[in-house]
Amino acid sequence: MKPWRRLKRELKVIRLGKPGMRFAHHYHRHQRRQEPRWRATLLVGLGFLLTTIGAILGFAPARRVLYSAYRA
Repeated sequence: MKPWRRLKRELKVIRLGKPGMRFAHHYHRHQRRQEPRWRATLLVGLGFLLTTIGAILGFAPARRVLYSAYRA
């Protein structure tokens, strides 16, 4: 389903719901719907990979720093 259509439907359900229960129903609807296990695993793996690459690149000195140290 398109994101805008889903957002519009969710806002309509919250707006027309019974006062005092609107958010509770919205919350419980979203708690029942879970992400597929493969997608959650993929996102965790990508996050770990990006963190590792960032740490490696963060510790590697820049080329200019290396060359300027040898010239002096």
